[in-house]
Amino acid sequence: MGRWMTFMSIVLLGVAFPSLGLPQEKAQAPQGADPQQGELRVVRDAVATGISNREPTDPSEVFAPSLGRIYYFTEVRSPSPGTEIAHVWYYGEREVARITLPIDGRTWRTWSSTQVSPRRTGQWKVEAVTAEGTILASRAFSIESAPAAGPEKK
Repeated sequence: MGRWMTFMSIVLLGVAFPSLGLPQEKAQAPQGADPQQGELRVVRDAVATGISNREPTDPSEVFAPSLGRIYYFTEVRSPSPGTEIAHVWYYGEREVARITLPIDGRTWRTWSSTQVSPRRTGQWKVEAVTAEGTILASRAFSIESAPAAGPEKK
């Protein structure tokens, strides 16, 4: 019985006074928690042929110039709604469009679009940037004409 009382005394001291008990493990962030939760960030983005129900349709990295228009979709997390980002479109290395978009909620989906044509085939890029110029996300893609048909076989 003496051993049992000694054991229970140690357990009770450890519960009542944790600093006297076993070393305590440092609290960790819950699994899946984002350490950068307080920063403006893009959590999802895509270049697509359209937007339907606030979602990108047919996202890809290669598009036909016959589409006429392509879209850049971004889902943004913001600690302070009421800010803005810009979508900056590049054809090759040349900036061809800069569209400023409001971020009016903590989680906000937004998009912009640009015209494409057979005269602008090749490499493109679009970036989501802060007002200060920090790049939050970037997507490279290309506009390619369909390959020319080969000679017909008889």
